[in-house]
Amino acid sequence: NDGALGFAGDSDMVNNIGIDIGPTSMPDISIEVWVKLRSYANTRGVILSNDNGDDFGRSLFAHNARLGTEQGIGKVGMSAGYMYDSKLGVPELDKWLHIVGVWSQGGNSTIFLNTVRQFVTPESENADGYDYVTVGRHPKNGNQYIDGVISAVRIYSFALADHRVTDLFNA
Repeated sequence: NDGALGFAGDSDMVNNIGIDIGPTSMPDISIEVWVKLRSYANTRGVILSNDNGDDFGRSLFAHNARLGTEQGIGKVGMSAGYMYDSKLGVPELDKWLHIVGVWSQGGNSTIFLNTVRQFVTPESENADGYDYVTVGRHPKNGNQYIDGVISAVRIYSFALADHRVTDLFNA
């Protein structure tokens, strides 16, 4: 996997990455991930999250049935303070996917899948969640994980412009 981290179950994760992505610390934030899925192992494939399970922290989903389904498989999405119907569709298996979530607390939030942009909400209201990040699964709910590999995770303390997301995809 050329240096990529593999994840294949509820105990596979990188936990307690000491970055607080909550809106008190980072009101505007962008998270960029390159991921390749091997399967749809469950109904909610969490790529990265600080959600404490009590409030809506910030999360990126490779697939999440709560955001809508196609043929029983959840769609690509993010948490922005509430659930919404993802228009990005079901992610392809065995193909590198570029997923970018852009949050602006109290403002617009968007998500990109291979440069295709979806407007999520005009007013994001995420809770702070944990003061650390977990990669590969939900920090609290072990049954919400990805079966795949992640080659890059980048966290920006600002909202990326659309053209910058395209530049990162093409780099």
